[in-house]
Amino acid sequence: MFERHARSIWFEAQQRLAVSSNNLPATLVVVDMLDDRFPASLNENTVAAVTNLMVNARQQGAGIVLLECLGCHTQQRLMALIAGYQNQMIAEKKHNDGSLQVIESCLDLGCCIDQFVACGVNTNYCVLETVLGLLSLVPSCTVQVHKGACNQDTNTNKHTGQIEKSNWSRFNDPRISLV
Repeated sequence: MFERHARSIWFEAQQRLAVSSNNLPATLVVVDMLDDRFPASLNENTVAAVTNLMVNARQQGAGIVLLECLGCHTQQRLMALIAGYQNQMIAEKKHNDGSLQVIESCLDLGCCIDQFVACGVNTNYCVLETVLGLLSLVPSCTVQVHKGACNQDTNTNKHTGQIEKSNWSRFNDPRISLV
């Protein structure tokens, strides 16, 4: 069932790319900036950088997709930034990779599906897997990842007990730009 749904979304995205020059501003993808699940999402520097991206996206009229883990909620201070904004969607994901939900949201909103700006937590898992998923679903797309608006540094590895740092070398696809 999931594969059939993914193929349907992929096909719809390909049709949209074929008939549209898509001169829309890049869609902002905010990953797991949750109120209580990840310590990294509560880091004030990360929140400030994500806030700036959200304000800029709204000023440009860009689509904003907030990805949330199943059963979790985006911080209220970030939710307040999109209150009343029509070009936004909150999408719940069941896995680290929320790319299918992003594309589905973009298709529903009519926003850009070939240029994305990504931010959020945790860099080495949900952000990375969502970015790679977007590249897989829409091979012609590009993704700009804002390092200052991503965080992994306050996440402790449950297996080693060590604090993990963002591993930017894993974002090594030429369609990804790190800023």
